[in-house]
Amino acid sequence: MQIFLFQNGEQQGPFTAEQLRSMQRMGGLALDALAWHEGQDGWLPLAQVIGAGAPGGSGSLPIQATEEAGIHIEHQESYSRGQLVLRAFLGWLYIGIPHGLPLYFLGLASAFCTFIAFWVILFTGRYPEGLRGFVVGVMQWQLRTGAAFSHLVDGYPQFGLGNRGDKVRSITVPPLEYSRGNILLRVFFGWLYILIPHGICLAFRGLASGIISVVALFIVLFTGAYPPGMHAFVVGTMRWGNRLGEYLMFLSNTYPPFSGKP
Repeated sequence: MQIFLFQNGEQQGPFTAEQLRSMQRMGGLALDALAWHEGQDGWLPLAQVIGAGAPGGSGSLPIQATEEAGIHIEHQESYSRGQLVLRAFLGWLYIGIPHGLPLYFLGLASAFCTFIAFWVILFTGRYPEGLRGFVVGVMQWQLRTGAAFSHLVDGYPQFGLGNRGDKVRSITVPPLEYSRGNILLRVFFGWLYILIPHGICLAFRGLASGIISVVALFIVLFTGAYPPGMHAFVVGTMRWGNRLGEYLMFLSNTYPPFSGKP
């Protein structure tokens, strides 16, 4: 079986299962590498593809990228009260400014890349891999910065595009093909069937998440623990918004569900 990889914004391969195992042992595989082989419906995390029974191996690959497509924000068993207080009062200074400035300009560049990608998809039916990798990388940086600001994880968010660190991860699966009609529909009528219904729902959910975050802040301050249900709700709001962004930026062909569940 010939297996293709999609990592770091590029399609690579084909490879055999044994070659992929060797690459893993040498550290040559990204944690969020996606894989595809003939007969498979779409791109999947590499561990799932190998685990599905690729010939010539043991049936599983010892890699860490086992999560499904979407976002994952770790729920810690305990949280640092000192870091919580520091983020609450000075987060704007040591997180917001140094991360916000580059992300502002990268966000503008990402919007321009999306504009270029629209025309390329319209004429060629494909999203340029380099542009896609950049846009996804910006979203991943934004996600871990947002997770830190929301007190969902401890530690300082790392600088740079892509998934960095082990507490916040995002996997965006590229479609195998694009419908030009669907792309045009999103551009001209997306405000009607995407932005209005999702925007209204997310506005109320965002308000609820903000209240929950404030309540959770005091709970963590006194107990050192973030209630799992509250954590899951706030993460779900971020997951919903992330899916909406992926669809609007042509990174996904799947209409986002009205839910924050994985």
